[in-house]
Amino acid sequence: MMKKVIAVLLVLAMVQLMVEPSQAIDCISVDKNLIQCISFLKGVVPNPPEACCKGVKTLKDTVTTLADKQFACNCVKNAAANTKT
Repeated sequence: MMKKVIAVLLVLAMVQLMVEPSQAIDCISVDKNLIQCISFLKGVVPNPPEACCKGVKTLKDTVTTLADKQFACNCVKNAAANTKT
């Protein structure tokens, strides 16, 4: 009986590892966290607003895996490409 329980637990653990984890963030969240930085990035204001710094910190704390960092980076690149200067 114990061998069956261990076998079931082992199979469940393997399935858990095979399932692709969902991303911790989406582009809407990235945009919301960085929207306050646009005036600074465009040179309209000399220093980043406090809300910009808070958004960057939130994003840093949220995006922890390499895949999520790459995803967030692509969100930023896409937003920059679609932003008029």
